[in-house]
Amino acid sequence: MFNDEGVRSHNQIQGVDDDGNLRNIKVDENGNIITKVESEEVEVVEKKTLLCNVATIGNQATVININKKVTKLEIANYSENANVTITIGSKTYIVGANLVLDIIINDNVTSISLSSEEENTQIQYLVEGEE
Repeated sequence: MFNDEGVRSHNQIQGVDDDGNLRNIKVDENGNIITKVESEEVEVVEKKTLLCNVATIGNQATVININKKVTKLEIANYSENANVTITIGSKTYIVGANLVLDIIINDNVTSISLSSEEENTQIQYLVEGEE
C-alpha cells in the first residue's frame, strides 16, 4: 500500500507485553510472526504390556503378582452369568457377565486378585505399565 505521497506504508502489528506496554511485533522476511514457545519439561515414560493372558478362574482367588507400576488393567469376562471380582490393594472392582472393564491405575501394584461367582469362568486380562 502507498500513502498520499506515494511512499510505501506498512500496517504495523502491535501487541501488549506482560507489563501492559504496547510493543511492535516482529516478523521474518516472509511476513510470518516470530514466536517463542515456553514450556516445562515433560517426562516421557514408555508404557508396555506387562502381562496378557487368557485364564480360567473360580470361587478361590487367583493372585497375579505384578510388583511394578501399573498404568492400566483391561479385563474381559466371558461368563454368561457370573460376575468377576478384581481386588487391587484396598480397591475392589466388579466386571459383569459378558463385559469388559478398563481400569486406569497409575500406581505401584504388588498383586491383583481375581475371583468369580462360578467355577470355570473364562477371562482375559491385559496389564500395562512401566518396566
